[in-house]
Amino acid sequence: MRPTYQLQLQRSILGLAVGALLLGVTPASATTVSLKAILLNAVVVKSVPSSPLVIAGTPAANVFLQSALRTYQGFSAKNDAAFTSFTSSTSIAGRVGVVNGALDVGISDAPLNSASNDVSSGALSSYVQIPVGTTADAIVYNLSFPSSVTTTAVIGGQTLTATGGDNCSALLVQHPLVLTPTVLALIFSGQISSWTSSELVSTNPQLNFSAVVPVRAATKSQPQRNHLQRLNCLSFVSTPTIDLVGPTSGNGATYLLTQYLSKVDATDFPSASDNALAAVASPLDGDSVVAAAVTSTPGALGYLPWSLAASANLDTARVQISSSGVTHNETVSTTSVRSDLNAGLGRIGGNGGFDVTQESQWDLTLAGAGYPIVGFIFAITKRAQPDAATGIAVGKFRLWLTQVAPSSTSALFGQSLATASYSASLPTTLRHYDLAALQTLTAQGAPAVSATN
Repeated sequence: MRPTYQLQLQRSILGLAVGALLLGVTPASATTVSLKAILLNAVVVKSVPSSPLVIAGTPAANVFLQSALRTYQGFSAKNDAAFTSFTSSTSIAGRVGVVNGALDVGISDAPLNSASNDVSSGALSSYVQIPVGTTADAIVYNLSFPSSVTTTAVIGGQTLTATGGDNCSALLVQHPLVLTPTVLALIFSGQISSWTSSELVSTNPQLNFSAVVPVRAATKSQPQRNHLQRLNCLSFVSTPTIDLVGPTSGNGATYLLTQYLSKVDATDFPSASDNALAAVASPLDGDSVVAAAVTSTPGALGYLPWSLAASANLDTARVQISSSGVTHNETVSTTSVRSDLNAGLGRIGGNGGFDVTQESQWDLTLAGAGYPIVGFIFAITKRAQPDAATGIAVGKFRLWLTQVAPSSTSALFGQSLATASYSASLPTTLRHYDLAALQTLTAQGAPAVSATN
């Protein structure tokens, strides 16, 4: 091994040891075992558990976890035999499934006890909870417009109408709907219920267009006189009432949205919650059902995990943010999510460093840069695994999933798949956090993550 690379590994291992101390854990053999050896040993499962391991949880992770798990299973026959495919359910099901033993790995948009009372506070130390990727809530809508626009004016006591062409559908494609933090809070608290509201119209000047408006009644010698005037497309939507669509309780997308809204409107949203929103008249069971409802319902507005909104090809709103005194309208994308992630990590660092037991130390929403409704995807397991083969396989997969390939190797690791899966890969600090945390995972009392097992 080249001396420079050995030095790099030593520095990485030292960083791990420091990170572990900050976590209050002691990584097994962190100062004597090659980091590269630990990582490369995670690529292949050597002992297959008696039953394939079950991983399930938030639909926000579906694209990333399905792709990552298929890749991992493809490395060897034992890898394939060790796991079932990822099952998309709900965020709360991911947490509860680990607690009651139904899942080997639970995937959630929120750590234990942050969205519901999952376990006693004293039991939190019995679980290893680590971020494995990032997600975002997309605000999705279904707006349609008539083929022509008819305007009305009362002139001299006479009601006049004029009809002209309409290019609103094309305008909306070119300039998607913009929602400010205030407008979002008003909509999801039920205080704005119409697409024609003045708040929405004023927020979307990019949807202004020239319409024919009556200005003088017809006379015996002259036809009615009309004039082109700038009006807003939202005043002419085919279905003016906002049909608010959202999921039933226990949904991670709701938790992420209310995390954001609690910073915008603490009166109507005093804290984050995964309870169904009161303004949603008929909550739907599952994000895929929400997506289908938005697709089929003119006038609908809802929220979904970014990955699902993209795969369903739904129209997605831009969300307005202010950063350094400058206002931006941000579209959810890998770049904008990464910007918020980086800003959020800076805020977390200022609050004392990453900690899954304190919301202020893992919350990314409205961090001040990039798309503001962003959060982590967490993988949760019990810290002490009673079965050796199960614990080692769990540790290996989670380690592989949260890391990138060591230098000078061609191995493919999970974080390399994140940016192609509607996620943003974890930065170095969080990968070190995850590795240190995983070194506290045990299988029948022995470390589940090592260079040899």
